[in-house]
Amino acid sequence: VLEHTGDYAFLNNRYCDESLKEDAKAYVNPPMDDRWLDALIELKQAGLVAKLARPGHKGCVTFLVDQIDKVDRYVLPDVLAGIIKCRPDDMVKHFISAMTRLSRLHYYYDERAMMLRLITRLPADSVQEIEDYIKTLPEEVIAEAAPHLHELRQRATASNS
Repeated sequence: VLEHTGDYAFLNNRYCDESLKEDAKAYVNPPMDDRWLDALIELKQAGLVAKLARPGHKGCVTFLVDQIDKVDRYVLPDVLAGIIKCRPDDMVKHFISAMTRLSRLHYYYDERAMMLRLITRLPADSVQEIEDYIKTLPEEVIAEAAPHLHELRQRATASNS
């Protein structure tokens, strides 16, 4: 399963042989059988489903969207990233829903930072909607979102040219 996540963070420790790191970078994931993702959804493994999420899988987005209000705050950024990976038409709505849930919690700085970084992965045509939402949040969140909004705005400008 780890091979399909594309997340080789476990190879980044200082005890790992350099040749293993190079092999991991060169590795290309073969297509994964959908039954693995189906099984993880059935087992309600939101974190793993989010890591393995991909466009076109029936049930993946539905499951992850349902998890926005259920998962622990530490898993919420991964769930949102999984939804964005699937590219549903209403991903901006889900981003706003997840940020709203997170903003109601206390002590959420790290999770907020992870979720704000996802702004750059939203559709370029969603800049205005995201900016309007971010303006409703506390000043420190607005400041933290600024570089990510700037990058999204640049992408929107480039796509309109």
